[in-house]
Amino acid sequence: MQPDLILAGTDNKILWRHHQLPDDNTEFYFLANVSAEASKFNAQFRVTGKKPELWDPLLGTRKLISDYTDENGITTIPLTLEQIQSYFVVFSNKETTNELFNNGVLTPVQQVVGPWEVDFIKGVKRPNAIKLAELQDLKDSQVSDVKYFSGTAKYQVDFNFNPQSNTDYILDLGNVHQFARVKLNGIDLGLRMWSPFQYDLKGQLQKGSNSLVVEVTNLWPNRLIGDEREFADTAQWKVNGYQGLQLVDLPNWLKEQGAEAQQPGQRNTFSTWKHWQKDDALVPSGLIGPVKILKLN
Repeated sequence: MQPDLILAGTDNKILWRHHQLPDDNTEFYFLANVSAEASKFNAQFRVTGKKPELWDPLLGTRKLISDYTDENGITTIPLTLEQIQSYFVVFSNKETTNELFNNGVLTPVQQVVGPWEVDFIKGVKRPNAIKLAELQDLKDSQVSDVKYFSGTAKYQVDFNFNPQSNTDYILDLGNVHQFARVKLNGIDLGLRMWSPFQYDLKGQLQKGSNSLVVEVTNLWPNRLIGDEREFADTAQWKVNGYQGLQLVDLPNWLKEQGAEAQQPGQRNTFSTWKHWQKDDALVPSGLIGPVKILKLN
């Protein structure tokens, strides 16, 4: 008996499961790339005589796979899994969609350039709105409240574009930390939580001026580190092995009731564990880009 699945051409750690639905004569394979790098490989399934489809659990889409071979009881499909990306590969005798999966090459067409209007819409100690001629890592800002910001920043820009007919375009945000929601011309294109931060622009691009809004939510280590650097810490801590510093006792202000239960001083954060110190390096933050329009060949 041949192996149920062979992943040829990759050293990445790919987790997979195979489940059969005998009544429907359907095979479900779930593949997940748990590595931090993209992986391109040939997936060789011990399936024959059935039509494969690619189901995306994040986007909820189903697409027919046309680029495959069926020989000697093995169906071979070339696949690319980005970092922390997963797919269902479904084999059945009946199709559930008419939309084809295009495994072609993405070619850059145009870079979306500034100036970018950046408004800090959610978070603790929100800085004033800023304008960026070019995208930059927020941690590299000269403004401390921007450098240490933790929350959601809204990036806005207008750009001109002349879409060609019968051409599929993709918006690629490039480097993003950490989560991004995109709106193009008022249409919500959805949320992405990991790379690649790419959005299908089918039917959304307008000839002439286009309005792009990107809401990026980062993590909070920079705000924790910033508080350590800027404000004195009066709490008592004890070392707890590799986990960092553990709070010895809840401070009196936290035990109080009502209006008195407020942290004194200028600190913006409070935690019962301390994993970040003032000398730690800041982590990447915000929309770093470059933001590009890609064409699917």
